[in-house]
Amino acid sequence: MTRRRLWERDRGCFWGASFASLLFVYFAYFGVPSSTRPSRSMRCFFHGDVEAVAICKACHRAICHDCCAEVGSSVACRNRCETDVQTLDALQRRGTVSFKVLPRLYFGMGLLFGIFGLFFLCEGLLSLRSNHADFGGIYMGVFFVFLSAGFILAAQRFRAP
Repeated sequence: MTRRRLWERDRGCFWGASFASLLFVYFAYFGVPSSTRPSRSMRCFFHGDVEAVAICKACHRAICHDCCAEVGSSVACRNRCETDVQTLDALQRRGTVSFKVLPRLYFGMGLLFGIFGLFFLCEGLLSLRSNHADFGGIYMGVFFVFLSAGFILAAQRFRAP
């Protein structure tokens, strides 16, 4: 490509970009014309002329007062998504309970791996003493001790403040 063509191509891109930026500045300063401005209120998915009051937890559709049904502490589409929302609420409750149990589980796993690590370390060190060098036991012991430390630190991280 010649120098002149490169300059023309760059100049064209420059003018195109500056025109777009000028339009952006114009609309940012003066605002968007009212005919293209989106409506500020959300409308019901099933009744387009009625203003929405909630969003369904299962299908994420905007729904009006006539279409919504309270399911526990959530809102669902009446006669459509109520069972799905009950299932989602049950999953959320189980997740909350399991998250509370997680630190104890991690701490228990850390203790178990620590016992394994000490066992393999002792076995490896005793094999060195009896002139039957077994470095596999020492390596496994060190691995399990580090794994134990990781689980115990993770248990500390998951504890509630």
